Amino acid sequence: MKIETNAAGHLVIGGCDALTLAQQFGTPAYVYDVAAIRAQFRAFAKVFKAHHAKYAISYASKLSPQSRCTKSPPRSTPMWT
Repeated sequence: MKIETNAAGHLVIGGCDALTLAQQFGTPAYVYDVAAIRAQFRAFAKVFKAHHAKYAISYASKLSPQSRCTKSPPRSTPMWT
């Protein structure tokens, strides 16, 4: 995994400045790079398919999606597309 920083030297997660996210949502915060997760899902699927393996890819979150602490944009596509 590549750790990205911006010109100000701030950590960047999914193209977002981590300091800005902390200011907007408070801390502690769980921040996920959905594009990176989707890319990893596709990489797993590619290997499994290449080996003609039966598989199911699952994802678990540390924080319950029903928690009032969770703030996320609406999900429009499955993780693996």
